[in-house]
Order: sequence, then structure tokens, then C-alpha cells
Amino acid sequence: MKIILIFLCVLFVILQYKLWFSGDGVAKSIALWHKIQIQKAQNDELKERNMSVIKTINNLQKNSSETETIAREQLGMTKKNEVFYRLVERAK
Repeated sequence: MKIILIFLCVLFVILQYKLWFSGDGVAKSIALWHKIQIQKAQNDELKERNMSVIKTINNLQKNSSETETIAREQLGMTKKNEVFYRLVERAK
């Protein structure tokens, strides 16, 4: 009876060690859970960004004046007989 009890205790300790410290144990599961949470947060940020880009694309497709505004602001587009002035700050 005593040998069986010792065997069961040793088996229990070995199983507990594997559960907590082995490569596929609880520690790795917790680390993976944290990585999943970080990835979900990144995915949510990217979804918001994608929705913003889709909204901008839809606005550009529907409204030609917005396309012109962006072309003027970002590309320096001018119409015929217009003069474009760019003000540059002096280097200090």
C-alpha cells in the first residue's frame, strides 16, 4: 500500500510539472492568449482604418469636387488661367 501511495505521489508531481512547465502547458496557453488579445486589437484598428479608406473612396467616387480639392491640396493642381503660390517658411 505504501509503495502505491509513493508511486501515485510521484506520478502526481510529474503530471503537475508537465501541466505547468512543459512546452504545451499552462504557461504557453497564457502566452498564446495574450498574443491573441494583441492581434485582436490590431485587427480592430485595421478594420477601422479600412472603413475610413472605403468611406473616402466612396466620397471620391460620388463627389468630383472633393477629388478636385484633394488634387489641389496634395498635388498642387491648378486650373487654366490660375496661378499657384506656395508659401515656404524661412529656415531659422
